[in-house]
Amino acid sequence: MPAGAIQEVTKALSNEAGIYLLYTLLVTGLTSIFISGSLIGPIRQLQKLVVSFQQGQLDESIDIRTGDEIEDVAASFTQLARELTQTQRNLEGSITERARDLEQRAFQMQIAAQIAQDTAAARDLEELLGRTVNMIRERFSFYYVGIFLIDDNNEYSVLRAATGEAGKAQLQRGYRLKVGDVGIVTYVASTGDMRIVNDVEFDFVYRREALLPLTRSEAAMPLRIETNVIGVVDVQSTQVNAFSEGDVASLQILADQIAVAIQNARLDGELDSRLKEINLLYQRYTSDSWSRQLSGERTMGYQYDMSQVVSIQQQLPLAQLTKDGAQSMILPDGEDGGKKSALVAPLKMYDQVIGAIGVESDEPEHQWTPEETALLEAVSNQVALALDNARLLEETQRRAEQLRLLQDITSAAASHIEVGDLLDDIAKRIRAGYNIPYCRIVLFDADGRHGTVMGSAFAPYAPVATKVGTKIPLIESDIAATVINTKKSRVVNDVQHNPRMAGMHEDLSVRGVNSMALVPLILRGEVIGTIGLDSADPAWNLRNEDLQLLSQISLQTANAVDIARSFERAAQRAGREKMLTDITSRMRETLDVETVLQTAVNEIYRSFNLDNVSCYLVPNLPGDPELAAAGLPDASQSESKEA
Repeated sequence: MPAGAIQEVTKALSNEAGIYLLYTLLVTGLTSIFISGSLIGPIRQLQKLVVSFQQGQLDESIDIRTGDEIEDVAASFTQLARELTQTQRNLEGSITERARDLEQRAFQMQIAAQIAQDTAAARDLEELLGRTVNMIRERFSFYYVGIFLIDDNNEYSVLRAATGEAGKAQLQRGYRLKVGDVGIVTYVASTGDMRIVNDVEFDFVYRREALLPLTRSEAAMPLRIETNVIGVVDVQSTQVNAFSEGDVASLQILADQIAVAIQNARLDGELDSRLKEINLLYQRYTSDSWSRQLSGERTMGYQYDMSQVVSIQQQLPLAQLTKDGAQSMILPDGEDGGKKSALVAPLKMYDQVIGAIGVESDEPEHQWTPEETALLEAVSNQVALALDNARLLEETQRRAEQLRLLQDITSAAASHIEVGDLLDDIAKRIRAGYNIPYCRIVLFDADGRHGTVMGSAFAPYAPVATKVGTKIPLIESDIAATVINTKKSRVVNDVQHNPRMAGMHEDLSVRGVNSMALVPLILRGEVIGTIGLDSADPAWNLRNEDLQLLSQISLQTANAVDIARSFERAAQRAGREKMLTDITSRMRETLDVETVLQTAVNEIYRSFNLDNVSCYLVPNLPGDPELAAAGLPDASQSESKEA
């Protein structure tokens, strides 16, 4: 083929190849553009959806229909968005409900705190319970609220406070429920566990009350102090399922606070009662103490006459001092029969008038200024306090002296083992301790008809003393018989004219005794003797604390007598045993029968201090006993031997 032809063919093929190449490139470009558009669009839509999710727009959705994996991914994203949206809505609902519950709980707690604060201010139990039930009903909008308290025998739950007309009617009839019977309140009272009934129509424990026909649900909470159930709070509503968990929790907290408030009110009431009793007892004690202070004497009074302090006999009209504070009054002037003006203020201790203090003016018409009145009242308070302090000091000193006397007698009782020495020492200590002329201690004989003076003490100025060993008959009509029968101390005044002491009038007159006290000595329930205290004062008396002290002294003395007697019996037994041992020893020193018998009667004669002792031997043959030995005084013995 010619070269030109070849070139032509080559050129033509090159042109054709270029056309095909250009076509191919065009088709490829168009195809690429189409494919890029079909892939990039959905991906960009997915990208926008993800950005929306990131911004919290979960309600966005896309519709991609590519028929491939991109469509599946888009569908998954859409489903996820729906689920997230539903979850978000559920969470928002839960949060809203929870917030509502918390708000309700906070409101209930606030109400409970307010009720607790209001009830804590009440000190009277009835006021506390009444305020509590009314506040619970008003704040929680309940149908009925009642508080039951268990009685001291744990037998009944007694309604003490309730709301409404029904509650008033129940209280008027003394409504109470027996612990352990069927019923919500009685169940809680017996078990100590709360009980919630959301529909009373389907509860077998519920006990219908005719006065509360609208009750549909009921809750009862125990009132507990530690482990003890003291009562029940009963709450009723007209709605079914009226008590939520929050209501129950709030009511239980409130019940615990009410229980504490009730306990505090009870303790406060008991404390007030104890304080009143103590105050009353102290007033009586103060009155008795001042009465004893002034007994047997005229009212003590002193007056300052601008030069010196002198005692006075004029008594102020204390009966007129019935009001608090100083009062002006007109008093008679003893010197010239005139009148004078006086300002008198009572001396009071614990609301009791113990005296009066006053100032006088020679002018009957003198008007006392408020300043003078206030000054006198202030002085009267200080004087009353000082007088009471002096009285207390005197009583304290007297009590110390009494305790010292008891201690001395206890010490004396422990230092003697011989009854006579013991009782003589105790009698001296009692006489000195009570500053009386005579004191004697008598022990009764075994026959009960006589008594023997075993201890006696008398003052140097006493006319005649009762000697130790003196026998005193116990006459049935005597005061001693009364002491023996009652086993109680007796104080007798003006004994020389007392018919019951007729058998002793002569002795009492000689000794100058006008009053006496007898204190029984009691040992193992039996009266073994008496302690007698004699005084020359016809009005002499003993205080209660003196009699109590003497009772303690008599107890110590009786025990000491028992111990001393035991020592004496032991000493006597030891002496007899020693004597028998000595006699036996001497008798064994010889084998001669006559010498043995003579030694025996001589030792018996000397040991027992007898008038004579004889020993006879019975012969083997019938006849009179043979005198084997005799113990006689020396002269008689020699005469007997000679005979």
